[in-house]
Amino acid sequence: MVDDSAAQALTAEQLSGSETVEQTVTEKPSAACAKKISIVVKGGSSGNKAEPEEDKKENDSSSKDGTAQHPAAETDRNAKKPRKERLRSEYPKVIKPLPPKPDYAPIEKTVKKLEDKIVKSKEVISSITGEMSSLNEKLKGLSFESLSEDLRNRLKAARDEFSALQSAKKGIYDRLNPITDKIKSLVGNNQGLKGFNTIADQLARLKYETEHTSMTPDEEKKAQADIKKLSEKVKCLPKVRELEDERASIEKELDELKKKMEPVKEQKDRLEKEADEALSKNNPGNLNRSDIFAKLNELRAKKDQENKALDALYSERRAVTSEYRAAMRAYTSEERRVEAQTSYRDFLRNKWRTLCRLINGAGATIVEQGDESGEFLVSSYPLTDLPKREPQRFERKANANERASDKESAGLAVIEATKEKLAKWCEEAIATESFGTTKTVKNGKKTSVILNTDLCDLLNVLGIDHSSVSNKEDVVKILKMCRGELEDEEAREQKRLAEEEAKQAAKAAKEEARRKAEEAEEKRQKRLSEINAKIESWINEMVEFKAIVRFA
Repeated sequence: MVDDSAAQALTAEQLSGSETVEQTVTEKPSAACAKKISIVVKGGSSGNKAEPEEDKKENDSSSKDGTAQHPAAETDRNAKKPRKERLRSEYPKVIKPLPPKPDYAPIEKTVKKLEDKIVKSKEVISSITGEMSSLNEKLKGLSFESLSEDLRNRLKAARDEFSALQSAKKGIYDRLNPITDKIKSLVGNNQGLKGFNTIADQLARLKYETEHTSMTPDEEKKAQADIKKLSEKVKCLPKVRELEDERASIEKELDELKKKMEPVKEQKDRLEKEADEALSKNNPGNLNRSDIFAKLNELRAKKDQENKALDALYSERRAVTSEYRAAMRAYTSEERRVEAQTSYRDFLRNKWRTLCRLINGAGATIVEQGDESGEFLVSSYPLTDLPKREPQRFERKANANERASDKESAGLAVIEATKEKLAKWCEEAIATESFGTTKTVKNGKKTSVILNTDLCDLLNVLGIDHSSVSNKEDVVKILKMCRGELEDEEAREQKRLAEEEAKQAAKAAKEEARRKAEEAEEKRQKRLSEINAKIESWINEMVEFKAIVRFA
């Protein structure tokens, strides 16, 4: 990268203004330092389209009452938050090429074969579904809904009445069973009240035997146990009689309900027989509902088997297409990687190219080592003198001194012309002996005295007092002055004064030249430091954008 006039002009424009130079932490290497230094700096900078977008600022969640807080707190809240440091990836020196794109032709053939099998399987399932629909229609003809409305209503009423009686019968049994269980718990056997009719006689017999007959100790012990057990049963006799009476009443109610259910059951059986005869008319082939259900179950099992085979075909097709999609996703990912790396590489190289142009234009020399290696060598840095720039070709405008000289020449010409006019007036005034700044003007028969404005203007140009033309001696002196005929003594005095003024002017010019030279040197040093600082900032910016910078 060589220096050119455009880069110099750009650098001159950037350094001409009173811009602030950012100080960096990179040390300035000495120009005589032979050791090459590699700089690696992490940083963030905007302008990279391949980089992820900058983190957005968090929304301000303060309420309306927050506006009444202290002004300092509001200033802190509105202050700009520091930017987060962005980590840039390294410069991709070599971009890995794309792998071969997956071929869809064999996948398409395989998918076509599977699609044909899927179509055939769907046809088989459709035929099975049609056969099942036909059987369901036949089964519907044998259902309760196929009967006449009158027969359905009568049969439904009989069934509902019989069901209501069955519910009443169940309610009676719900009342009878607890009583029976209670009697069994009191009696302890299945004799019921009939067993209790002999308990008293049995108890009296046992007592008589124990009192009036001789027994062994074991027999007496057993007899006493039987007497005790029978005595407890005798105590429950009134309660058992009461429960037996209640049980007899419920059983009587149950017998009446059973007699009432008999004609209802006969009517229901007759109507069901009539319904079976009506359904047999809709079944000329004497089909059995159980046979139809068995056939339906067989068809349903066959359909399930075909559905499993169809699912297997779908799974195989998904596996084939999924494999191709996975390969295509991998290829697309690689394609995006190459595109992103290429874009990022172009971005970095454009950034480096701009910074190198600025550095070379500022006077230093930076050259990339190798073919797009990302390694740069900096020489002629830091600068010890301002870089020489090519002269710019344009029409030169007169500077301030030249413009002042031109004005001075024009003023001298005006003064000389004024002196000629004033000398002519002095000659006329001496000849006519009419002095002063007034003149007489005839206006017909009337004569008036007016101010001679032309004379006043001439006197003002030469800086002569108006009263100096009121007498002849002063007018003669002015005439000599205009003609340059003053006396020698006065001329010498004026020459002396002019020489003193020239010496003072030369001294002032010398002092001004010295001051301007010092200011120029100070500006040169300041500009030199600004250029070095600017070059340093550009080098640091190159390092920030992942360039490897070494110094010669």
